[in-house]
Amino acid sequence: MASGRHADDGEAPIQGGTAEGRPEGKVDARSSVWAKAFEHNTALVLIIGVLFFCVLSGLYDQFYGAFGLTSVDLGIDYKETLGRSWGFILYLAIISTGLANAAFSYREDSGKERKGLKVFLGVCAVLVLGGMSALSAVVAGESSKVLGGEAVPPIEVNFGFRIMLLDVHAHRVEQVLPVNSMTPDPAHCEKLMHLGSSDRTYILYCADAGKERVVRLSMDRYVLHSKEAP
Repeated sequence: MASGRHADDGEAPIQGGTAEGRPEGKVDARSSVWAKAFEHNTALVLIIGVLFFCVLSGLYDQFYGAFGLTSVDLGIDYKETLGRSWGFILYLAIISTGLANAAFSYREDSGKERKGLKVFLGVCAVLVLGGMSALSAVVAGESSKVLGGEAVPPIEVNFGFRIMLLDVHAHRVEQVLPVNSMTPDPAHCEKLMHLGSSDRTYILYCADAGKERVVRLSMDRYVLHSKEAP
């Protein structure tokens, strides 16, 4: 009594594969793009985070560099740089995700499919470089306003709700009050701009013609009353 079928009974042995007849290893070649990407997610997140930080710190330094300062002088570290620019990071992250997807897919495709991916990669690159260039131009314009004594708000877009792109701002100081009679009055300045604070020190900029300079005042000795830009 035969206990089962054998390959020599006239039937070809069953080849490994899926129900659709595709070879094993090709089952999810395209759908496994994300799985492949996330296999190295730690390295990707680290690399992308460092790249984002470099781009954003460059933009912050561009703004504060107009006053002879750096983002470090304002106490803006890695965490604050990323946290104060979440909208621009979201923009870059969406595009970077598309780039990563296309890059992994590129390895699986050939011919016409690769041509389409090349176009997609090119569009993503243009969006990244275009976004950076546009924001850099806005930063240059905002720093010029502050140099002229004009208050500026953070750089953001509004779609019914505010999306923060870059938290560079300057408030017009209306009054500087000593905390007691023993504290000397600060040097007089008509156009005094509050750029930020670090280590309990106000970082200010005097935009008076012929008196342009950075002014630092201790929070323990002075109280500022400033007006934010509309």
